[in-house]
Amino acid sequence: MKRRKIYLKRYEVENARKIIFKTLEDLGFFKNFPSEVVDTRKSLWRTTKNPVYAIKSVPEINISAMDGIATCSLLTK
Repeated sequence: MKRRKIYLKRYEVENARKIIFKTLEDLGFFKNFPSEVVDTRKSLWRTTKNPVYAIKSVPEINISAMDGIATCSLLTK
C-alpha cells in the first residue's frame, strides 16, 4: 500500500488565534443570545452560555488532558 503524504498548513500561534476568533465571530459565536434551561438529555450539540465548573475536581490537581479548541481535520484542508 502506498503511503499518502498529507500535510496541514502550519500557522504562527498569534495568526492561528486571529483566524479562529474571526471565524467564530463570523459564525455568530460571540452574539449575546438569550439563555434557557435545557434537560441534559436534550442538550446534544448545544453550547453553554457561561462556564461550567465541577463541584469537585477529579483529579484534585490542576492538569488537563485536553485544553483549547477542537477542530475537524477534514475542514482544514
